[in-house]
Amino acid sequence: MKKQILLMVCATALLSSCRIYSSYDRPDVTTSGLYRDTASVNDTLAVTDTTNMGNLPWTEVFTDPKLQALIQKGLENNTDLLSASLKVKQAEAMLTSARLSFLPSFALTPQGTVSSFNHAKATQTYQLPVSAS
Repeated sequence: MKKQILLMVCATALLSSCRIYSSYDRPDVTTSGLYRDTASVNDTLAVTDTTNMGNLPWTEVFTDPKLQALIQKGLENNTDLLSASLKVKQAEAMLTSARLSFLPSFALTPQGTVSSFNHAKATQTYQLPVSAS
């Protein structure tokens, strides 16, 4: 009896909790000029110059030949970058394997035995099961 009452209370609470809140209505807010918009007369936070160091290649930023050679050597021998590259290749192989699992598969498992008891004539048995799925 207590179990049924508890079950009814839980079911009522769960069903009534679905309609607690009303639907959300998005308020109309003007966001122009709040953060890094294109330059205009009224905007005080607008960005007028978008060129920065992040858009330049590192060879143009660091012009010293010795420093460029060291950076290039570091990039070539970067074990983190190499391991990340290998992980990407591994993920691609796993994706290929997962996609190939949807293709049909065929199996051919031939078996053969030769048996003889007390120097009698040998008996040869062959099996050639084929399965497809």
